[in-house]
Amino acid sequence: MIKNFFKLLTNEFSLMIKGSIFTFVLFCLLMIASSIFSLALRHISFDIEIP
Repeated sequence: MIKNFFKLLTNEFSLMIKGSIFTFVLFCLLMIASSIFSLALRHISFDIEIP
């Protein structure tokens, strides 16, 4: 099942690159924002205080 997911992800990524550069930039910004958000949630769930 995970192989199918990665295959779908690479297929969508290649189609996105063929479409336009704007969608690629938007996708990269979305990935950066989601990774920052996930790190912030991990910080809250572990109850670690960062000075």
